[in-house]
Amino acid sequence: MKKIILIFLVLINTLIFSVTTAFAQRPAFSNELNIPWTYQKIFGPENIPLPQNTIGAVDVKIAAIYSPHVIKFQGKYIMFFGVSIYCSPPNGIVARDSIAIAQSNDGITFQFQKYIIEPDPRICFYPLSDLNTVTYQVNDPVVLLDPTNNQNLFILYT
Repeated sequence: MKKIILIFLVLINTLIFSVTTAFAQRPAFSNELNIPWTYQKIFGPENIPLPQNTIGAVDVKIAAIYSPHVIKFQGKYIMFFGVSIYCSPPNGIVARDSIAIAQSNDGITFQFQKYIIEPDPRICFYPLSDLNTVTYQVNDPVVLLDPTNNQNLFILYT
């Protein structure tokens, strides 16, 4: 029987896990695919730094990591994922979501690299009512390799 390592991530109590190390009891798809699967923690919110543009904001914390998408590009595995950042501007609490990347040589052990798409940084400092139009949610990244040249990545988000 061939062991296939699945690369998918599950958000459980704001921790990201990857399928790599411990065998589970008969997952729903095991009969169809005939494969064992395992998991291990990659990193949690404590491993992700706050964005530089939140310095000085009140009660800033990484609340969740979600929607990972992994692609192999130029010999490296790159994971694009959402980071939910909570902060407390005057008159409320805001979930200010960003997209970040982590990188891996083997597709299993990832290291945080940087934030690549962030919402309007004013969202953590001013009441929403003071901001006319503002983007404060950048969610659910998906990455596609440009099929015309295999040189560019398209990053889509909601």
